[in-house]
Amino acid sequence: MKSPADSSSYGSLQKAMGEKPDIQNGAAGSAYYFSPASPSGAHEGYYYTQPQPADVSPSDASWGEPYGQQYRKDAVVYARNVHPAYYPSSGWHPTPPAMPSTTGAYYGHHPAYHAGPPPPAMYPVVSQSSSLSNSFGSSWDVSPESKPRRQGRSRGRRGSRGGSGGTPPNRGWYRYDENTSLFQMKGRLSEIGKDRDGSKFIQRRLQFAEASEVQIAFDEALQDFDALCNDVYGNYVLQGLLERGTGDMRDQIGQKLIESDVVSLSNKIYGCRLVQKALAVLSHEDVANLVLTLKGSVRSLIHDHNGNHVIQQATIKINEALHRPEVREDSAARELLLSSLDVIVDELSSDLATHPYGCRVFQRLIEHGNDPHKARVLDCLVQEDIFSKLIDHEYGNYVVQRVLTYGRPSDKAAVFNAITGNILKLSCQKHSSNVVEMMLTYGTAEQRHQMVDEILNGYCVDSDCTTKNAAVAMCQDAYANYVCKTALEVLPEGPQRERMFSILIANLGELEASQYSKQIVLRVKTHAYRRSNYE
Repeated sequence: MKSPADSSSYGSLQKAMGEKPDIQNGAAGSAYYFSPASPSGAHEGYYYTQPQPADVSPSDASWGEPYGQQYRKDAVVYARNVHPAYYPSSGWHPTPPAMPSTTGAYYGHHPAYHAGPPPPAMYPVVSQSSSLSNSFGSSWDVSPESKPRRQGRSRGRRGSRGGSGGTPPNRGWYRYDENTSLFQMKGRLSEIGKDRDGSKFIQRRLQFAEASEVQIAFDEALQDFDALCNDVYGNYVLQGLLERGTGDMRDQIGQKLIESDVVSLSNKIYGCRLVQKALAVLSHEDVANLVLTLKGSVRSLIHDHNGNHVIQQATIKINEALHRPEVREDSAARELLLSSLDVIVDELSSDLATHPYGCRVFQRLIEHGNDPHKARVLDCLVQEDIFSKLIDHEYGNYVVQRVLTYGRPSDKAAVFNAITGNILKLSCQKHSSNVVEMMLTYGTAEQRHQMVDEILNGYCVDSDCTTKNAAVAMCQDAYANYVCKTALEVLPEGPQRERMFSILIANLGELEASQYSKQIVLRVKTHAYRRSNYE
């Protein structure tokens, strides 16, 4: 007879409900044991097989010493109509041994040892209210020594429900699978949505739930709207309803947001996410009305860690709506959107361009703004002549880069005037070097020519009082070398480009000694090789 220790398939066969283990032809010394029946009446426990070597005859001195291999333990949940234990026809145990409450290694003894083997190791009985996964972890073959350590780690991860990733106090509704529907949770969806796994289940279910299921979730979420808005997990349920709900559901959620304190919600870590999702999926009328409720609070929201994201999203979505064909043809809708965008632009000032959050709003308006509002933002910067201040500012330099990318020719000229005459110094600074690169990339051909001329005609003195060309010195600088690489990329074929390569080839040995010139040296050598082949 095959035992569970010999074949895993045998153990799986015995797990079939109501199947009786085949022990009629069992080897002498084999025994099956069963744990006490569960209080529910179902025979739930384990059976073990203990094959004994036939060629071993232990002496009196070795009777108490275990031998053989440690036997595999298989968990089995018996059917109600199966006898709790089966015993071989011949053996040395007229009655089954008592089942212990503790765990331990199970070693077999020789049949001649009439006291019988030590009782087998036992795990907690699986009750009807739990599951194998709860009692045994991820596998049935769990080492008793490793189980307490794994449980300790799990307890450390879970924590309480109020923190990040908690477990609900009552696990009665905690099991979700593909057969669970929102109908089964009716009346408790708001509570379940505030739990981590419950919120995830509802979000997944909403992706393919039928209309009646979505309606149940919507009705209960709307009743507890204020509590879910800024809940760590509940806000995602409302976001799921905005994505998967009908147009009427979205309108009602949008109306709820408009009637609530949108400013306070936008300043909160989870509430601002719900407001951003609403701005992304609501109709352009609702978006405009939602932004109009922020009037007078835009500046405070820009300064807020969470609120600035709401202003950025509003800027992007309003400008996207203005470019839709149906809005262009509808003058009333266009006027409504423009008036909502005025609410944001009216509260902007040049000092926000140097703010860590305000610079983001400036960038979004320059990138996505329509012509009238973009012009107002750019004029605010040009008229106050603050480009010279922004160029080397930690945050302001990003605004200047967007001006060069999306601005008008007059705005680029204003930046060019702030750069020329001081290119070498600005190129050697961390923030301003990015602006010089963008000026070389997006400036006109004439502006680019003047900038490169300033580099090639300039000289500088290093620490040992040696005079060298500005281009060579810039190639050896940690930041300015990027400006030189950009210049080599954007310069067209012509005398100016050849002159720059000639200066760098003449100083190739010095450039090879610098850690910052490796990429430039590679380009110079490639250019010299190609030129020699052409000649």
